[in-house]
Amino acid sequence: LILIGGDYNEKRYDLVAAEEIFDWLKKTYEHPAMDYTQLTLDSPPFTRRIRTPQRSVEVRVTLLHPDIVEDSALDSLRAAIIDGFETHDIVIYDGHAGQNPGYSGISYHYEPRRAITANDLAALNLPEKYQLFVFNGCKTYNAYPDALYQSPTKTTKNLDIISTVSFSWLSMQPWTTTGLMNQLLSVPRSEHEPKTWIEILTTINKSNNYNVFYGVHGLDDNPRIDPYADRDALCSPCTYDGDCVGVGN
Repeated sequence: LILIGGDYNEKRYDLVAAEEIFDWLKKTYEHPAMDYTQLTLDSPPFTRRIRTPQRSVEVRVTLLHPDIVEDSALDSLRAAIIDGFETHDIVIYDGHAGQNPGYSGISYHYEPRRAITANDLAALNLPEKYQLFVFNGCKTYNAYPDALYQSPTKTTKNLDIISTVSFSWLSMQPWTTTGLMNQLLSVPRSEHEPKTWIEILTTINKSNNYNVFYGVHGLDDNPRIDPYADRDALCSPCTYDGDCVGVGN
């Protein structure tokens, strides 16, 4: 799920971001819409297939933005966002944020302003499966992760969270999101190649993002092994690099 938050600036960076991310998705994903303005809450996800060493996997991406519904239907947008948070493997929020947990949060629309506060995140019915949440807004380092980790189904074993220590640039958020997805779904050759957090954060901190500080919560107990590695082959004698099965081992 990619959620573009609302914007109060005259330029409407939220709609600029929605258009840029839509255009980026259309380059490699299948979707019937020809323009971001054609998206609705009932639109199918963007889809593509990637290969892993074990099988072919379908990647499905849902894109939501503030003007996807009329102002009279903002409650339905809120419901769709909550459903996405409670079901998707990866959730990316690009938008305004802040440190006040009772006011700041997921600001999904402005004029009128609608938000799911950081405090509200604690009440989400999150699944027991692994999830990654990304809060790409100003100063999301404390309230947002603290709220999600209050969920009875979540620990650092099944939830990682990327947040910002300081601020983030609205104009750079599409670049950050697409760069993050390129890293998470990297297929440099014919198969998916997992990336480390160092590689991921280094990539999204390039260009004008060099002074935005991203941090990852929950990684201390993450595996330190390629997920496609043959564990039985590890720590045994080898002659060639190829004997160490799994990229990066």
